[in-house]
Formats: sequence, C-alpha cells, structure tokens
Amino acid sequence: MKRLLAITFCALLVCGVTTPLCSAQVSQITNALSGKGKKPQDPNDISNVDKDKIARIEQMPEVQDAIQQEWDTLRRNDMLLAYGINLTSNMGLAQDAASGDSFDRQRLYGNPVVQSYVNHIGQKLVPKNSTNVYTFRVLYDPIPKALTLSTGTIYLSTGLVSMLNNESELAYVLVHEIAHVELRQAYLRIRDKHVAEELAKEKAEKEKMITDVGSMVMGAGLGGAMIPLRLGGLLGGSAGLATGMEVGHYFIHPQIEPVLWASKEEDDADDMALNLMIEQGYDPRDVNRLFASLNQVVTADSRMGLGFMGSAPRIKERQAHLDALFGGDLKAEIELRVKGKGFNSNGPDFGPMVSSVKRDNGILAMDYDLFAVAKRNLEGAVSDRPDDPYANFYLAKLERLTARTADERQDALNHLTTALRLDADRGAIPSAHLEYAVALMEAEDSSNHDQISSELKAYVALSERDHGGLPSNMPLIYDYLTASGDGRWYLPPQWFEAQLTNNPGFSTTAPEAVIRKATMLEGPASGPSAEPSSTPASRSKVKTAAANKPAKAGAPAAN
Repeated sequence: MKRLLAITFCALLVCGVTTPLCSAQVSQITNALSGKGKKPQDPNDISNVDKDKIARIEQMPEVQDAIQQEWDTLRRNDMLLAYGINLTSNMGLAQDAASGDSFDRQRLYGNPVVQSYVNHIGQKLVPKNSTNVYTFRVLYDPIPKALTLSTGTIYLSTGLVSMLNNESELAYVLVHEIAHVELRQAYLRIRDKHVAEELAKEKAEKEKMITDVGSMVMGAGLGGAMIPLRLGGLLGGSAGLATGMEVGHYFIHPQIEPVLWASKEEDDADDMALNLMIEQGYDPRDVNRLFASLNQVVTADSRMGLGFMGSAPRIKERQAHLDALFGGDLKAEIELRVKGKGFNSNGPDFGPMVSSVKRDNGILAMDYDLFAVAKRNLEGAVSDRPDDPYANFYLAKLERLTARTADERQDALNHLTTALRLDADRGAIPSAHLEYAVALMEAEDSSNHDQISSELKAYVALSERDHGGLPSNMPLIYDYLTASGDGRWYLPPQWFEAQLTNNPGFSTTAPEAVIRKATMLEGPASGPSAEPSSTPASRSKVKTAAANKPAKAGAPAAN
C-alpha cells in the first residue's frame, strides 16, 4: 500500500497535477513511508503481520534448505565428537591421557558403575512421550560442566558430579539438559538465524525502495524539502531480530554454537526441568543448595565457572528465576507433594558413587593445579569412606605438596601411614612406600635408615610385581638406598616373573611374601653377608619425620 501511494504521488508530481507541498505535507508522506509516528512497539508484542511474515519466510524453499543443511552439519559434527569421546572408554583413569580443556579432547570417566548409575537416573527422567533417544555419560574433567549433543547424548563432568549432595541435585542437572533437547533449542537457534538473515535482507530491499522513491520525489521539484533516505523502525519489532531480540517463541541469535545458552533458553529449560523432577518424585527445592555450592566455588575460583553454570552473576540470575517459581507457579504443587507421599530420598548407590567420583576427581584436579578443588574432593572422599587407601594416599600427597605448618605435615604423614596400613594385604599402591621413604628421609634421623631401606625395597618389588619390570627411577632408588646405608641390595629385571617360573615353592603375589623375598636379595658381597633389613611390617615402631621440621628443598615426590 505504501509503495502504491508513493508511486501514485510521484506520478502526479511528474504530470504536474499537484501543487508544491508544504513541509508538513512532506512530513506526512515521510511518516507514511517509514512507519514513523506509530506508538513504540514492545519487542515481545509482535503484530500478526510480523508473525505471518516470519511464518512465510520459514516456508521459503531456499530458507528451509539452508536450515536443514546447517542442522545436518551440526549433527554430523556432533556424531564425530561422540565417536572421539567414546573411543576413550578404555583409557581408564590414566591421567596422562588428558590434554587441555576443550570439548573435543574430553574423555569418558573409566568407572562403569558410576556410568551405569548416572545413565539409569537420566533414563527415568526422560518424558514418557518423548521421541528422542538419550544416553547419559560422565566425563573425566575437573571443571563442573554439562554438555548436550544433538545426537541425544548428555555428558556430565566428574567435577560437577563431585559437587552433588543428593540424588535430587543429580536429577536436576540431567533433566535440565534433557529440557534443552526436548525444547529443540539447538535447532531453533539455527532456524532463527536464517529467518533473521532473510528479514534483514527484506529490510535492506525496502530501505532501497524508500531511497529510490525519495530521490524521485526530490527530483520532481519539492523546493529542496529533505526526506530521510534511511529511516529507522521500518519493520517495527522485526528491526532488531538479527541482534538477539526475542520474537514470540523465537529466539534469534547470530551464533550457531554459542558458549552459553541465553537467559531465556536457560529459564525455559528450568521451567520444564522442575516439572519433570516433581513428576518423578525429586524435590526441586534441593536445587538451591546446588546453586549455593556452585556460587561459592565460582566466587572462590573463576576457573570453575567455565562449564555448566557460567559466571557468578549468571548463577544468581538463574537462582532468582527458580525462587520465583518456588514461590509462584510450583508452590501449590510442592506443598501438595509434601503433604502426600513426599519426595524421594537418596538411593543406596548414591553415596558410594559420589565418594568414588570425589576421590578420582580430586586426583585429576591436582594435575590441573586446582588444589582447592582437590582438597575438598579428597577430604570428602576420606570422610565418606575412611577405609579407602587411595583416597588417603592422594590426600597425603596433596597435603605434602601444600603443607605450610608442622600440623599440616603431620596430618599428611598420618594419612600416608593410614593408606599403607589399609593397603597392606594387597600392596596395590607401590608409590605409597616411596612417598613414605621420602618423608622419613626428610627427617634426617639416622635411626630411620633401616625403615627407609625397607620402604624403598617394597616400592621396587611391588612395582616389579605389578608392571613386569623395574621402575624407571631405579638410579634414584639405588642412590637413596646408599644414602640410608645399604649399598649392596639389587633386584634383577623380570625378577618376579622369574620367581614364579623357576621357583615352584614361590607362587604367591601377597605383598608381604613378595617384599620379604626381594629384601633377602643382595648384590655382590665382599664381606660377611648382612642380615636382611626390616620389613614395612615394623613401620609403626619407626620414628616418623619430625613434625616441626620443614620439608627438605628438592626432595623428589612420588610418581
């Protein structure tokens, strides 16, 4: 209509039917062409014409093709990412397999019990009418994060799982990611980007039409009256689409794969997630404790906000939205559930599962120099399972690395001796013997020499038993033995295998027997043979490192 009006007006001017217009008349024509003079439009209140325009653009074959091509590309890329991650399932917990914190270098957490548990909880939360197929997996990554692929795979990191206090918090994290998929938010971003591009193109074409009409009008002799050549607000609320304006259920965003979901997308996902939690009997109010924990961690160390939750301000925004739901739309439903059969309590598997994750994530966090995270995780693991030798050993290593006071050094030594005691029947932590020997060496007490020698031999013998070869640091071990007064002991390569093959009377792998047998070996002797040194069984009688003596500079740490 505006275009017809402009063309008719210009034709009349050219034909000389009209008389020159005053400035007020020119202004009226300008407003008619530009839409100027209308009341400001709320970006969220789009007219039916604009919605029809968006629907029309969506049906354009070239737009549909572009959307489908980009969506297919995303799914292919996600398929390759999933393949790369799934190949890491055989890596176990080998810490040297980690490389960087980028998503395409993530690897699976090598604990099948935890993987199965998390997947089981996730499958219960999938909406009954969903047509999507999901898998839920845990990544070995100390940063708290949750990642969702278009393939239907949802990943949680050990860093996030280690922070959970109960099963309801785990359910929230999983169902929040499910909601992103159910709401098709990744697809909508792609679609809305192409709709925005087409709207911008139409806007440019319309502006060009106004420019052309303005030129014709001025060329017809309007007495120098100026008509703006680039008029804002032509498309009303649609003008800002390309910069992220919300349009009804659309969310236009210029990026395909942004680092973080936008506020509205997160809020929509939370709205759906909380309802699904209640449906499955999980208390959504427990989410507040998770947010409080995350906020505390992110505030203390901004590196911890790189994943699931984003920045500390974003955590507060999400928490405010949840509080509004608890006090509003969900209040009656929560109260009804509390008065009825109540909410689910933790299952019997939750405690052991989280304890394992805390321990392993704490070990990994040490390698990332996330010492506060490592300390919190390992202390939590020891508190949950005091009989876990690995948790005690790695907590001792961490405390020895970071100790400043005599009490802290003594705590480290206590955890180290606890780990050795708990591992005595299995001997699965050879490095604990080396760590203890180094601690005794730092005390510079000659009365500890026999025990130092015994611990070093235990380390070598158990390492050889477990790995079929001597440790790579044997030159250092022999130096330490010599310093402790034992310059003769020697263990041949492949010693344990030879014992099993050539000595029918020696068929045990028990650590005490292996250590005793290895300790009896001596190198070439020039004088009378000495009595074998004491075994680690006498550890409790040995004088420990002086609690008030600082660690000796340059002392090597266990591998």
